[in-house]
Amino acid sequence: MNWPLLLTAAFFLLGPLLMSLVDVIPARRGRAHTAIPTHVDVLEDDFEIVVPIWGHTRFLENVEFLAQYGNRVTLATTSVESVEFYRQLDLMAEMHGFRVFRAEVPVTGDSRGSERAVSGTIRDRVVREAMHSIRARYVVCVDADTVPSRPIEELVGALAANDLEIASVRIVPSNTDTLVGKFQAIEYRLTMRLRRLWPWLVSGACHAGTTAAYTDVMDNHSLFFQGNDAEVGLLATKLGYRVGHVDYEVPTTVPDTWRAWWRQRFAWSGGEFRLGIVNFPIVAKLFPMFAAYLTGIVLLLSVVRWFALTNSTLAVLAVLAAIYVGLVVWSERRFSLSALLYPLYGMFGSLVLAILSPVSYAVMAVRDRNTGRIGTDRSRSHERNQDSRPVPVAAIP
Repeated sequence: MNWPLLLTAAFFLLGPLLMSLVDVIPARRGRAHTAIPTHVDVLEDDFEIVVPIWGHTRFLENVEFLAQYGNRVTLATTSVESVEFYRQLDLMAEMHGFRVFRAEVPVTGDSRGSERAVSGTIRDRVVREAMHSIRARYVVCVDADTVPSRPIEELVGALAANDLEIASVRIVPSNTDTLVGKFQAIEYRLTMRLRRLWPWLVSGACHAGTTAAYTDVMDNHSLFFQGNDAEVGLLATKLGYRVGHVDYEVPTTVPDTWRAWWRQRFAWSGGEFRLGIVNFPIVAKLFPMFAAYLTGIVLLLSVVRWFALTNSTLAVLAVLAAIYVGLVVWSERRFSLSALLYPLYGMFGSLVLAILSPVSYAVMAVRDRNTGRIGTDRSRSHERNQDSRPVPVAAIP
């Protein structure tokens, strides 16, 4: 028996095949974990909503939803916007009873203008400063293009009932008419299941927590834009807060053109590099399985994937077959043209974006003069009780 030939075949076929399932397998495992449900009979109204907005008021797409909460809404912006921006924002605030908070932020290379920001420190600076003006017990941070599908009282009620201090929620795309939107709908269904395994992976589109915990987290935040949401959950865990995942659906706008998608995903790849490589020690210490997944399989083994795929046509077919099988198992017979094409979409992200992640990170780090190193020495964090430890979401009744 030709063992070298068999080992070579296994390397070219089984390696890429297994690595191609990096999203499908964890998502499947996530089904076995139960998220915290919301109940209409468990409501909490002691909260405020913080919405970061700058650059242009047209980005504020959820005014109609926010209007029902009136003065419990804080529109957090900078002190260096245009006169016209302030005129329009103040008009909205006066009409609906919102508060406007203007944070003093330095003028740097932060992204401004007609496109949504994918880098910079503005968002987290204005949120951090605005948190010191919040007086309610709970705070919900919502992006300007995000419209929760249910009353926020239900989300905050789930936090109060389960004694959570930071919580992730289930994000779903709201615009899925285009092919790129349909791909992202599949992608989000897969990745949101990871929140059941790793509830600390909060989404910037919407997350919630106690005001005390969230203020402490933001005071320690690196302010690096990409990965800033996951950093919230990671810092909360490191600081000893109780973190969980609530089954609260929040639709949000996703890129609906390939140009916008590429711009966003190239930036996201830099955030993955920041978490998986630059901050590997802290991530590996707190979440070793996640570190093995992101650092080992997604990032470092991307080189092996390229080597195998460029040296074996069978390896390409094996990867496609593996993803198709995974999708069949995952999709529960929900087939569509976008589902049939999704493996090609997934392969592109796994191969191209993973390889370019160091470039993306370097561009942002140099431009914003911020390495994105995560630590807890930026402020006098309050002492935590030894009994207040982060607990797995499945352990919460």
